[in-house]
Amino acid sequence: MRTKAVVFTGVGEVEVGEVNVPHPGDGEVLVRTTLTGISVGTDGWMIRGLYAGVRDRYPMIYGYQRVGVVEEVGPGADSLEVGDRVFVGLNPTRLEDGDPLGPTARNYTGMGCHDHTMVTKIPDAVGDVEASMGGVTSTPMVGRNLTKPEDGDLVLVIGQGMIGQMAAQLYRAAGARVMTVDILEGRVELSRKVSADIALNAGSEDVVQAVHAEQAAGADIVVECTGRSESLPMMLEAVRGACNDSEKPGRICLQGYFVNPIEINFDDAHHRRLTMTFPCGFDVAGTREVFELLAERKLNVKDLITHDWHVDQAPEAFQLMLGRPGEVLGMYMRWGD
Repeated sequence: MRTKAVVFTGVGEVEVGEVNVPHPGDGEVLVRTTLTGISVGTDGWMIRGLYAGVRDRYPMIYGYQRVGVVEEVGPGADSLEVGDRVFVGLNPTRLEDGDPLGPTARNYTGMGCHDHTMVTKIPDAVGDVEASMGGVTSTPMVGRNLTKPEDGDLVLVIGQGMIGQMAAQLYRAAGARVMTVDILEGRVELSRKVSADIALNAGSEDVVQAVHAEQAAGADIVVECTGRSESLPMMLEAVRGACNDSEKPGRICLQGYFVNPIEINFDDAHHRRLTMTFPCGFDVAGTREVFELLAERKLNVKDLITHDWHVDQAPEAFQLMLGRPGEVLGMYMRWGD
């Protein structure tokens, strides 16, 4: 089956092309795409050629937030039925043998053939637009589950892109008091309105001082969502902990993707008895958790959407993302007419 695809052809280059997708095999379902969410952070690293090994993979099809409808069900794929509305995350889609782009692609295709166990049915109470942000919402769910927040914990979230905004909301849903920080005033204002208890602008406010004013010992958890290694000293100043058995130790979650090596002042971390976590990507279990929270209206995705594109506008969408990143947050592409 011939279908449209968004192809990353080189550094800073995006084209709309076509690929061949097969019918489903054993344990697979064929999903017709209705929306795909754009991941401003990860897609940006991919298009800039900064993600590990990506330059050797051009031309390539990326994307990890497919919302669609099951069109065909292969033998043994008994968890889903034709007509089910579903979300596909990091699971690849097979391409026809001999396709110039290789044997597999990700989710920027009009159809996708997937292992049924990696496909998540979308609850009736969750809309397609909300579900299209399932990846950028499920990723900080992994970080939250690794850091295990307790009710009343003070959490500092650095960076208020989609990952940071959703991280803030997820920690609040777990009972934490959340402070957020960004350098873009628009994102700070949106965070204050939608995602955080306290939102700070790092360009005009002393973040570490504000954290310790809120809780003298420092933040129980610091979540870094920008991928900027230079923020680590601030994290170590803001997080709580001490070298004794009476002080509650702090936790740092490196939620962003760090292109450059991270240098850490061992002494500062050592004397706080810190736990540091590296959540990586998301998984099916986390996506199901997120959809439950969305269905219960405990998360707000819709107010974070800034752009709605048709797939034919993909080059324009990605150029805006690369050229004026401060103007974009949640973006998705429509695949229908």
